[in-house]
Amino acid sequence: MSLQVVVPDTRPLNSLAAVAPAASAGTALSRQNNLIAIADRLATEYRQVSAGAEFRVFADSGRFLFVVIEGWLFRNAILEDGRRQILDFILPGDFLAGRRQDPTEVSQTVDAITDSTVAIIPVSAVADLIGEMPSLAITLLEASQSALYASYENLVDTGRRTSIEAVAHFLVRMEKRAALAIGHTENGAVSFPLIQEHIGDAIGLTAVHVCRTLRKLKAAGVIEMGRGWLKITDRRRLAEIAGLWDSHGLEDEDGVCRLAS
Repeated sequence: MSLQVVVPDTRPLNSLAAVAPAASAGTALSRQNNLIAIADRLATEYRQVSAGAEFRVFADSGRFLFVVIEGWLFRNAILEDGRRQILDFILPGDFLAGRRQDPTEVSQTVDAITDSTVAIIPVSAVADLIGEMPSLAITLLEASQSALYASYENLVDTGRRTSIEAVAHFLVRMEKRAALAIGHTENGAVSFPLIQEHIGDAIGLTAVHVCRTLRKLKAAGVIEMGRGWLKITDRRRLAEIAGLWDSHGLEDEDGVCRLAS
């Protein structure tokens, strides 16, 4: 399967005023495009991070904001015995705030899954722009809340959902995020560079268990997957498996499943 990605327009806008989130643009897609556009205006540097390399965000101790322009990264915690817990995935339009890591915390790193480009923005520049455009603060708050929500969902996946519920729920969430950040291909797939170890370390399953569960979902006809791509072929059934389907109002008159966001 070839990936001819239909990418949302994130080209630089012609004025800083145009970067401000529009009052009617309440969607996650608009928010991500706004953050990328802001990064294009304010970035003082771009860092290229090779696949598999660590991105040193904690050394910058709160002086910079980092916006992912291209690529996939993940934040993870490493236990003393080497076990890894992936805390969240970072896609184009997502941001990281640099801070000094507390020595009492579990060691955390940010690593690139694919070759990635990260814009570095001085926090002072963001503060100045918020002074001119207060609505930018809402955009940043919404982005922070979305990241926090994703962490909560990972926690529930790890602690309370069955393995097949957790994998199905993870695929629903990440497919939605990939579609917002990068777009669907012409046949409805999304770029999806995660391997079984990534999924397992995010939701607390072994790679072998993830592999078996993915095979079940493929056999059920709800997903198709290949190297670097994912396509959900039966959204309603996958939502049912994930525990997201609510018979009270999640189906519109046209029969389209509306997933909880």
